[in-house]
Amino acid sequence: MSFDIEREIYIGKLENIIDGIEKINAIKNSRIINSDTTANLENFKNDAKKLLKKLEKGEFEIAVIGLEKAGKSSFSNAIMDNDVLPTADARCTYTATCIKAGDVDHAIVTFFSVEEFNKAFRDKLNLLGISNADTYTYNTLSENMYNDIFERLGDDIKDKYENNINQDILDIIKNVDSLSSFIGNSQKQYSGNELSSDEFKDFIQKPQKAIAVKEIVIETTKFESMKNAIMYDVPGFDSPTAMHRQQTLAKMRDVDAIIMVANAKAPSLRGPELDILKEKDMDGAPLSDKLFVFSNKSDMVDSYEAFEKNKETTYNEWIERRKITNRKDRILFGSAVAALGEKIGDTGTEARKKLNKIGITDGINELKKGLEKYYRDERFDILKKRIDSIISRIQDMFEKIREDKNLFVNRDIGSGEFIELFYKLTNSRNAIQADLEELKGNINIFEQERVLSDVIETKVNELVDVEKCKITDTELEIMHRNKAGNGINENPVAVEPALREQKFHTMYNYFQKEVSDIANEAHINNFNAIINIFKKELGLGERDVTNEKLLQNICEFINGRKETGESYDIEYFNSLVERFARDIYEILILKSRGQDRYNKFRERAENYLSMSVFYSAKRSKLSGNEYSYLSSTPSESPMWRILLWPELFEEKVDYNLETKAWEIISNLTGIVKGKSSSIDKNVEEALSKYGPNTIGILTKLFNGFAKSSPEVEAILAAKDLLNDCLSDSSITDSESDNLLDILSKSSNVNVKRSMKNTIGTEFTYKDIQDEFIADIKVLNDVLKNAFVEAINMDRAFSAREVGMVEKLIQRIKSMEFDEFIKDNLQLIKYDELSRIEDEQERQKADRVIMSKINEILANLDIKS
Repeated sequence: MSFDIEREIYIGKLENIIDGIEKINAIKNSRIINSDTTANLENFKNDAKKLLKKLEKGEFEIAVIGLEKAGKSSFSNAIMDNDVLPTADARCTYTATCIKAGDVDHAIVTFFSVEEFNKAFRDKLNLLGISNADTYTYNTLSENMYNDIFERLGDDIKDKYENNINQDILDIIKNVDSLSSFIGNSQKQYSGNELSSDEFKDFIQKPQKAIAVKEIVIETTKFESMKNAIMYDVPGFDSPTAMHRQQTLAKMRDVDAIIMVANAKAPSLRGPELDILKEKDMDGAPLSDKLFVFSNKSDMVDSYEAFEKNKETTYNEWIERRKITNRKDRILFGSAVAALGEKIGDTGTEARKKLNKIGITDGINELKKGLEKYYRDERFDILKKRIDSIISRIQDMFEKIREDKNLFVNRDIGSGEFIELFYKLTNSRNAIQADLEELKGNINIFEQERVLSDVIETKVNELVDVEKCKITDTELEIMHRNKAGNGINENPVAVEPALREQKFHTMYNYFQKEVSDIANEAHINNFNAIINIFKKELGLGERDVTNEKLLQNICEFINGRKETGESYDIEYFNSLVERFARDIYEILILKSRGQDRYNKFRERAENYLSMSVFYSAKRSKLSGNEYSYLSSTPSESPMWRILLWPELFEEKVDYNLETKAWEIISNLTGIVKGKSSSIDKNVEEALSKYGPNTIGILTKLFNGFAKSSPEVEAILAAKDLLNDCLSDSSITDSESDNLLDILSKSSNVNVKRSMKNTIGTEFTYKDIQDEFIADIKVLNDVLKNAFVEAINMDRAFSAREVGMVEKLIQRIKSMEFDEFIKDNLQLIKYDELSRIEDEQERQKADRVIMSKINEILANLDIKS
């Protein structure tokens, strides 16, 4: 098939690609034609348009590359047969230059806009990892400020970028004044002899101008035999400027042919050449497939023999040693300077003479002929591959889309999906059971750590507090008016019982509710934990668990009855509190001191004495001797005494009763503690037997004692008196009764109350308040040390909670769980079932769209 016919076929392919992409992008379907797909298609279309222009106009793009100072610009001038591009031993090219055929010698210089330049500048700062890079512009960041910032960067960053990105930024900052006069300016144009002017060449080689240049396009009349050629003279790829290496590689990937300008005197390849020539072009083909090598500066050798030796060395380096190319016909030798000859003065003339003397050509015409042959015979194959690659990539992209959409299988949702989801959910029973077993373990740990007991003790301190519970003056005044009228005379007998009854109901009811709520809250936490187990193992989302019907059904299944868990069996814990706390509240808060309190004690003695065991055990544990209470009887427990005589608790806190007793003995007898072990023991027994009344008994016992008697006689006399006292059952009064006396009396006991007013003869409202404060303190102590231990909320709570979990595990093991799943499948997997149904509808629409796209794709490729 002729070139012209095949060219028309591929032009048709490109037109089909462009038209097909426009048709596809016009389809409104965000699932298939999403933003990424649209962007990819636009890129393919732009590539196709560029290739279409190339084929229609026969454009042939060539990149001239090489190491800096290899003579690239001189070579490009030689190809143009015109000294346009600057040449020097130093770096000549800062800006990539496009050279193409034209009717006149003409050049256009295009500058970066301010926005483009600032973006590129900030991109460099971001590459260095400089924070707040977007706040800087090329003309506001000073050199000193930048150097300070760069020095603070990590050593790895500095080592990597110091000689490239860092140098780029410094070139910009150092030349900011001159660059600012060009950035954002309109294009500059040069014609004829102006192309040889320094003003024009400076835009290629002087950084103070060239860095501002976005593009230079030169049109030359010297491309007579290569009228369709477009040549790019790019900066050396060993340039320290990172931007130059990026420009060079990008252009190499994009063009039809690459001319590598090498140095004939240094034929060995170095790192930069090797690295860049290992890259692949935009179609994935090796760059070497389109490579020509021009070994420049052959005029620098001294003889034909040296020239031939360099040729062999060059062939060996490129073909045998480095294996970059196997095309010996694409490696040419010559001299760009010699080709220019007299156009550049004596240097060119001398170089030409030297080549003539050695007997070799300048190589430029041979290269042109090689490029023309490549243009006719091989270059079109590269374009065909690129065009076919575009078609292939478009088809691959939609093939992947088809595969992705086929992940959703179109089946009857009433059977397959339903059954599959049902078995998946019923198989979750093992995971739920394992989670519930773990919860049981946590509940047992909860019990062992006495969490609820600690919370109740804290609650006791919060609720049974003197400041919160004491009888206030206002309460007294109100109750006085209610019970004693508006008179000023106090009436404790009428007021106190009413006040205590009022306080009792308020304090006890609130306490009972708060303690029961502690258990209820702990239960709700466990219940919520169970709900979360169901939520996790059944794969419920937030929308599912907020579905009231589903939540109600889960709660009913957990409870095994139609209630939600918040209505916990609070009465059980109310009964516990009632059993162990009510009697304590009644004797200390409801009952007045004296006969009422004695009667209440005798009525519920069994309960008080059983609780006194817990009290003694707790006190022993707090004292550090955990089991010392086992050697004592309930009658020796301090609890029953402080219930009847709360001032004992006060005395224990305010002063040492034993110390007071010895003060009395010492003052009346002259005998001190430790003089006689027998007397020490008798005093301990008296304190134990008579409690606070010991003081009065000892005072009466030793009143008139012969203190002046010899010490031995005094000790014996005191010992006899104490023994007689302890064995004399008649030495007692109502407040010194021991426990057995109190419990055995069948008639009421006439009990005096302590008078705390200054007169000491009349009971007052102030006495009521003071006694109530003492009662509150005892209540706090007994609740913490007896009630909390007796109720053992942790054990009671744990037993009920573990029982609940075990019953639930049994239900999960049974068919009841399968029925639960079956009945609630639509609720549990509502979103998933809805998505499957919706997906089926979307797939129907997708298949219609894909059918249209397939028709378009089928027309992209025209078979040769």
